[in-house]
Amino acid sequence: MAYRSPRPPSDLAADAAEFREPAFRDALIAGVALITHADGEMAVAERSRFLSLLEEDAALATFDRAAVLDELATHEANFRFDPEVGAEMAREKLARIAGRTRICSALVRLCRAIIPADGVIHPAEHRALAEIRSALGVTARPVVFGAYGNAAFVTAPTRRPSAG
Repeated sequence: MAYRSPRPPSDLAADAAEFREPAFRDALIAGVALITHADGEMAVAERSRFLSLLEEDAALATFDRAAVLDELATHEANFRFDPEVGAEMAREKLARIAGRTRICSALVRLCRAIIPADGVIHPAEHRALAEIRSALGVTARPVVFGAYGNAAFVTAPTRRPSAG
């Protein structure tokens, strides 16, 4: 039995074209910048993970590597100059693709994959992911952990009042 996609190939080609748009590339890099700077500054492992994700995906591998590195360097400089200015400029890039469900969901998934790259899952990174979801209009989706498919929702951690 052959696998058949539920959507016609012309729609799939349109999706692939959406992922190659400069606006998506810039928003993706902005989202990654928000995640990686949430805990202070971009770790080398986070940068490497992002670049390897771009190489692993056929649609994302078409991005001009020099343009990606230039955009990353711009965000890096913005966050070094002033973290709030850097965050605001990143949010502006995210706003350009807000409401485009398919590419926004993909952007959130890619940003979520960056969080554990440096070996530390910081609560600020989850708050940044929640901010990205909110800016894009993407609701929390179940994330599957382990081989048995135990689903859990990834949300920003909340502070518990201290006793005493």
